Amino acid sequence: RSRHVSVYSAANNVLAGLAAVSAGASVIGIAGAIILGALAALICSAASLFVERMKLGGTAAAFTVHGAPAMMGAIVFPALMLPVLGGADFEEGSNMATLLGAQAITVAIVVLWTAVATVIAALMVSMVIPMKQRKTA
Repeated sequence: RSRHVSVYSAANNVLAGLAAVSAGASVIGIAGAIILGALAALICSAASLFVERMKLGGTAAAFTVHGAPAMMGAIVFPALMLPVLGGADFEEGSNMATLLGAQAITVAIVVLWTAVATVIAALMVSMVIPMKQRKTA
């Protein structure tokens, strides 16, 4: 975005690639990992831009490096399991569409579970310690 590469952004993109590949590291090949790393860097940059524009703060920045790329990696890694990309191929009886759907549903369930658990934990904490409210401009 700024036409300059910083050590900070390069390190963030490396971490984004690691987060993205963690779900399917044992079944994707080198070409798939390279594609996934490039996608993770793009997702990380897009999520960072979103967090900046929404003024969500530094805590949300961790999501841009770890959360968004990991969710994307978990969803798309079945597409990178193809033998032409060096992947392990699919088990008998499964195919890419089935696995992509299953991964998307699983990620959605984890997001929902995390959101509900976070709200419950925040409400419990707010009963003991007053929580700081964000001022809107």
